[in-house]
Amino acid sequence: QLEQIDYLVGKRKQIATKYLEALDSCDFLKPQKVPKGFIHSYWTFAAKYEGKERKGVNWYDFRKKFMEFGGDGIYAAWTLVYNEPIMKMISEEGKYFKEIKGQGRYHRGFLKNVKCPNAEMIQPKLMQFTANQGIEKDMDIQINALKRTINFFN
Repeated sequence: QLEQIDYLVGKRKQIATKYLEALDSCDFLKPQKVPKGFIHSYWTFAAKYEGKERKGVNWYDFRKKFMEFGGDGIYAAWTLVYNEPIMKMISEEGKYFKEIKGQGRYHRGFLKNVKCPNAEMIQPKLMQFTANQGIEKDMDIQINALKRTINFFN
């Protein structure tokens, strides 16, 4: 795949441009900002979903309708590291494995005062659309599903 990296990233950028165009008139999906001077490789196309607040439509219902219209699934964002069960266990109990005593005692409490309120607010609202379509026809299926879903809830 490394030999094809420019081609593959180019395809991801191509569908990202299409997603951006599809969201141009949508007021409840906010695409991730790419700072000037930076290049995004678009492993997925991420957007913050504000449909619950603006349209009364929860994240799961939007995803379900998107898939009904032919879209791939939408990935949710992973949980914040300090909320991962293993990290909580290490911080709270000082253990990497419940059954073994003493193996993580030096790390006990390392997450005691860690909080990221902005990330906690944004994480459950993130939608990550697939960006691995290699041909125009497959890209158009995703874009059409997104446009239809947006129109359905508008």
